[in-house]
Amino acid sequence: MKPAKNLPYPFLSLRNIGQLLVALCLFWSDGSYATAPRIAPQMFGEERKADIIAYEIAPLVTTNQTDGGLAIAILSAAFNASGQKLIIDIVPAKPLAKYALLNNDVVAMIGESQDISAKEKNQFLAEAFYLKIGRHFYFKPNWKSAFPWQSSLTDLKGLRYGGLSGTEQLTYKAAGIQTQEGDVRGLFEKLRNQELDFIGVPDLVAEFWINKAYPKEQQEFVSVNGIAWEQPLYIFFAKTNPRSQELYKAFVTGLDKIIKNGKYQEALEKVYGRQQLPADFISRLQRYRANTR
Repeated sequence: MKPAKNLPYPFLSLRNIGQLLVALCLFWSDGSYATAPRIAPQMFGEERKADIIAYEIAPLVTTNQTDGGLAIAILSAAFNASGQKLIIDIVPAKPLAKYALLNNDVVAMIGESQDISAKEKNQFLAEAFYLKIGRHFYFKPNWKSAFPWQSSLTDLKGLRYGGLSGTEQLTYKAAGIQTQEGDVRGLFEKLRNQELDFIGVPDLVAEFWINKAYPKEQQEFVSVNGIAWEQPLYIFFAKTNPRSQELYKAFVTGLDKIIKNGKYQEALEKVYGRQQLPADFISRLQRYRANTR
């Protein structure tokens, strides 16, 4: 993968690869987005240590795009706005990133709220910088009549819902809906095979997976109108790292700048298109940012 213009993406050092492979053996869990770690020619020369680590959440965080995906592009723009040129590593799976963060190999990690346990929260400075917008999907060939959605979850009482592991399920259960958890690949397979009636997946993630796994059936996976749920992506700065306060302040300042000057909105529209992007996306994000202060 070629490095981004202002924020290079390096490889894993030989030392860190060894450490992370140990972590992988200990903590491996089935992930929908796992790919091989990136290795660049520099690894056989001068070692370069990453400042920030992230794990694959294609297409938001991915080694398959030159900018690292939308979330990485936003992160890069925020740091660049504060004059910080940092090294970001993208690794195949969440346990690898978490291991590097807890082992103090990096200053910060990109992740979700459930990645940090209640006992660990006091160890980190957190800042929300992106929202995953959840949408409901059903598979049209499985419905001889119209999908029963009207305006609320109570319309779907008795149906079978599949959500990503770690996402909220209680609201569905309260509406009389049966629930299951799984990864993106498993949810779409069960939906297509009539083992689930509808699923909840982030919009860009769903679009990516449908195009990749079901190119001839793209029109058969239908998105229900309205936002199902939202889930922020955070950057967690380890308080034990001597650079954490400096980089945290730089990131918050830079994020404020790109939101104010419109570059954040431009990054969203480049990927979403004006028709899909929620009109109040940034105001929704700002509520999560306020809650982390």
